[in-house]
Amino acid sequence: MGVPAPPPLFPELGTPLEGRSLPARLAGVAGAPRRLHLHGSLAGGPAVAIVGARRASFAGRVFARHLGRALAREGLHVVSGGAEGIDTAAHEGAMAGGGTTTIVAPGGWERPFPAVNAELFRRVVRCGGGYLSVRSPADGVVRGAFLRRNLVLAALASALVIVEARDHSGARHAARCARKLGRPVFAVPHAPWAAGGRGCVLELREGACVAARASDVLEALAGILRDGSPGTLPDPARGAATEAGLRVLSALDRGARDADAIATGSGLAHGAVQLALVELTLAGAVTIDAAGIPRRT
Repeated sequence: MGVPAPPPLFPELGTPLEGRSLPARLAGVAGAPRRLHLHGSLAGGPAVAIVGARRASFAGRVFARHLGRALAREGLHVVSGGAEGIDTAAHEGAMAGGGTTTIVAPGGWERPFPAVNAELFRRVVRCGGGYLSVRSPADGVVRGAFLRRNLVLAALASALVIVEARDHSGARHAARCARKLGRPVFAVPHAPWAAGGRGCVLELREGACVAARASDVLEALAGILRDGSPGTLPDPARGAATEAGLRVLSALDRGARDADAIATGSGLAHGAVQLALVELTLAGAVTIDAAGIPRRT
């Protein structure tokens, strides 16, 4: 009698996620898919989404890979969309840094998009990461799948970084989703006359934080890694909130109900408000409802 064949490394059907099995960070997010399909694993703890152009410059790809690697080495999980260019470099960087990464995909496992990245997707799963699709395993991409993918990607992350993007792009749509959900947005500075980075310039004008180097993101999100425990934050109720966090809480107590009102009431820049909100949300001191409105818990 022969030796039984081992189970396939990549089964044909992924794990369907729905209801309570969906990632907790999707709870209450308006428009989020009610059913997702997972191959591999979803990491816990804080995550950073790295997004950008498919037709990225060489320098942009190098920066994205360096950023993914640096974040992974500090214990952060990297999330991206699996596209060519910036997304691919971010996934590869995370694995090079010894971390895990999640592909939030617009197409099913059996019909991945882009098809040229199928081997990358398999490698991500082999390295302990995940392929999370808004489509069933045998389904390809359709109109609207990319927009749903961007929303899920933004919701899963604690912050989002745009490395390179044009004026109108999927990366900028993901940034809009992140802002609505109260996630801080970072953008890599670009020359205003460079068409490939024009979207980053516009994001900075809208209040995105500057990400000129990996340490800019790490320093801004230092609270997430406080005490050496990814995802563990001090309880603001015990007086451990940052000064910015306390000012945001005070503004909320006085009736502020959106980022602009919080900025006015706290005296903080819009980017600082976003960072404080994500820290307070992770600490359990603030919740963001389906309309994107922050409230005291």
